[in-house]
Amino acid sequence: MVFATVFAATQWATSSAMYCNDLTASVHRPHSVSITEFGAVNDGVTLNTKAFKNAIFYLSSFADKGGPELFVPAGRWLTGSFNLISHLTVSLDADAVIIGSQVR
Repeated sequence: MVFATVFAATQWATSSAMYCNDLTASVHRPHSVSITEFGAVNDGVTLNTKAFKNAIFYLSSFADKGGPELFVPAGRWLTGSFNLISHLTVSLDADAVIIGSQVR
């Protein structure tokens, strides 16, 4: 789960060398939930894989309705692997870190 840690710790660049921290949130997603609504705990110890999978499963029904958003608040979020869906925006608080685990 190096990807999840790298995703949370770095910024992605576009082909024009613009970084995400240079962008402003210009698109409002009509269907937005917080990972905490699915029982996730931000202590860096509790395994939150089920919460991430359940949140993404719930949000998948909104992919064709303007696209959903999953918000991850500040904290350390331990999780095993999970699949993302098309048209999903994952928004991380500035102090949010997703920690990958080999445990599912």
